[in-house]
Amino acid sequence: MTEYNPWFDSGPAEPDSPWRIRPHERNRWLLSREAEPIAVLGVLGTGEWWICPAGESLPWPETYWTREAAARAVMLWWRYRRAREG
Repeated sequence: MTEYNPWFDSGPAEPDSPWRIRPHERNRWLLSREAEPIAVLGVLGTGEWWICPAGESLPWPETYWTREAAARAVMLWWRYRRAREG
């Protein structure tokens, strides 16, 4: 068995968290909440991570240093969007 690689391996899920991240396509990960796709995270050749919300065709212009930072940004965006929509 190979050593855990935080850049490419899905981390152990917290049992009580509704958020899940899993491999999606080549160099991409799907972040979902309660089985609903929220965003796709992808890694650039530079090691930076980009975000594209589910259903949108263009990624956000910002990049993030780690997959965890990108996932946290999506979670904050999702909570903000849900609060605004009521």
